[in-house]
Amino acid sequence: MADRSTPRSGDVLKFLDTHRLDHNPDHYAFAWRYLAKRDPSFSSAVAELIDGGVRLSERDVARLSASAPAPLRGTDTVAPELERISLDILAIITAASGETTTFGRELTLAATDLIQGKPEDLRAIVGRMIAYSSQAEQSLTAMSRRTQQLYGELRALVHIAQRDPARGVLPREAVEQHLRDVLAMQPGGIVIAVVTLDDARRLRVSYGEAVTARVVRALAETLGKHLGTTAIGDIGGYRLLVVVEATDPDGVAARLNDARMAFSGRTMRVREDDREIGTVSFSGGLAPARSRSFEVVLQAVVALAGQATAGGGDMIVVEGAVTGV
Repeated sequence: MADRSTPRSGDVLKFLDTHRLDHNPDHYAFAWRYLAKRDPSFSSAVAELIDGGVRLSERDVARLSASAPAPLRGTDTVAPELERISLDILAIITAASGETTTFGRELTLAATDLIQGKPEDLRAIVGRMIAYSSQAEQSLTAMSRRTQQLYGELRALVHIAQRDPARGVLPREAVEQHLRDVLAMQPGGIVIAVVTLDDARRLRVSYGEAVTARVVRALAETLGKHLGTTAIGDIGGYRLLVVVEATDPDGVAARLNDARMAFSGRTMRVREDDREIGTVSFSGGLAPARSRSFEVVLQAVVALAGQATAGGGDMIVVEGAVTGV
């Protein structure tokens, strides 16, 4: 049986260099999958191919990668992605350093030409300096965007690692800390919702806590799919706090209403005996942060969610409006 191990970044890079494979995310994932030995059939296929010092080709990598990986759980899911993101960040740092070094060298040469050159060459030299500046600005802007994207991916991985495996949501402390963090970084670009499972009491009494937890998990998956966020956490009373990084509260409200209709449109059954649970709905409150403090905005959204529940459920109350009655 293959040993389970966690490859180090250096091992992965050495493997890629040995086989003269580019350092890109697909190749890194391939190497990590082989070296981790969590998928015995895959690792055996690769080992058999490279036995005797044979180098892998791009075609080999594509063919072997097409085989479905063994299912991973918990930190097994997070580790390879975390390694990949770490290398991506290192690549960005290296590229940024190289870009600024090149930019400085080119500007120095252009400045020397400017001092020593002829007056008639002035326009061409200045034009060259502007072109260098523009190129460097575009490269660094692209790096900045990629860094922000990687930051989002890292936060999503943290959320995956912190989730309650039964309900598929973050614990209260984690989701509230996430809200505090994003409010501190971008107070005007956040929309918050509190969602309540309307039928929680009926489900708990009729089917038990385990079935109710599965329904909560299905609700969290529906919210995540429609709202595009992993920041969904349990704040007690079968209520979920949802944090969406967006500047269009109306658009988020529309997507939350789509999630409401999709969830209540499902017919659920108990997995063990196929008993029909029937339709289950949720209600919720939603508001933009608008630079308000954590305590103030959370209190406002909880109050809106309370209004939705008091109104009979299966509706979304948006700050200043009601939708999906």
